Amino acid sequence: GYKIGLAASIFGVLIVPGLLRDVQVGVVGDSARQPAVYSFVLSTTGAIPGDGKFVVSFPFGYFLDNVQLLSFNGFGNTGTPTVSFSGLDIFIQLGGTFLGPQLDATEGITFTLSGIINPGAGAGQSTYQIRSTFNDPTRIVDQATVSSIDITTGMFLQRSVALSGLIAGKSTNVTVFVSTVGYIPRDAIVRITFPLGVANSLPIPTTVVSSTCCLPTECYDCNASVIAISGSDVTVQIQGDGALNFPDDSNITVTLTSIRNLWAGAKDGFDISLLLSDGVSNVLQAKDVDGP
Repeated sequence: GYKIGLAASIFGVLIVPGLLRDVQVGVVGDSARQPAVYSFVLSTTGAIPGDGKFVVSFPFGYFLDNVQLLSFNGFGNTGTPTVSFSGLDIFIQLGGTFLGPQLDATEGITFTLSGIINPGAGAGQSTYQIRSTFNDPTRIVDQATVSSIDITTGMFLQRSVALSGLIAGKSTNVTVFVSTVGYIPRDAIVRITFPLGVANSLPIPTTVVSSTCCLPTECYDCNASVIAISGSDVTVQIQGDGALNFPDDSNITVTLTSIRNLWAGAKDGFDISLLLSDGVSNVLQAKDVDGP
């Protein structure tokens, strides 16, 4: 009979990805949850087929809306590239064929994309991935990890805080009103920081009495609820589909109860922050708010 030698490993040969080199990213627009234009410069290590792809994969906080390929250079004889996107992935499809000329971009390529919505600020500098692949984007040739830019928070179009009662030692309700701008998910978080002398959670933990979200064409119950209380901070979660965004100039109104005015005298205003659902990515904020 025959004897067959079996290797110790059943996985065969392991091929590792190469590195995308000299990666540079230029961004026009640094505002949280606002559109920006991203320009990429990079060089490949390995060749990719003429029907291959470049894939840019963004993390939580980004949003893609009508992504367009504004310009490109260095794609050789692989035809005219096209762009598509799904979820948080952008695919730049080369215009050639598998058996046609390959792309060996060791001298560098460039491409510029619009329709990328920046993440929120304050969550620490995140990273995202760029890969060169075969037509099947799971078959990676080269890859690189890129740091995101520093993001700047925006301001509410309108904001106000109103107290139902102003007598020292007495209970009061606090109504917070904000008007949004930018791509604000419908499951956003509103954090209210109380000033010294106005206490939350007295006599029992603060809760939401009512909440209303108003789009330009309709209003509805936000079903907001308090998800955290820490010191003077009360964090409220709006219930909604995080894949959908509020149109610009939408209004969010939340009324909180179990609050007490402690002593008489002038008080500072309230601080208001609007965050993404991770609770750390800040999009809009206002300090010392005490009226319209």
